[in-house]
Amino acid sequence: MIKQILSKEIGDYVKNNPKCILLDVRTEDEWDNDGRPDGEKNGLKTYFLSLFFSGRILNENFIKEFKNLKID
Repeated sequence: MIKQILSKEIGDYVKNNPKCILLDVRTEDEWDNDGRPDGEKNGLKTYFLSLFFSGRILNENFIKEFKNLKID
């Protein structure tokens, strides 16, 4: 199940859902400007995969790249 949660809720969420992962789908510009979350600090396996490129151009390879991550 995919669930969007606030960053301040991550610690409690991970404690209650230890097998969850963090999938950050922001753009590389957002990662560069806002930073990347340190999911492992909170016990999360973390993946970075852009849904859009700069200028909000859809990443047409998103599904293929997501499947290549082999996330259970």
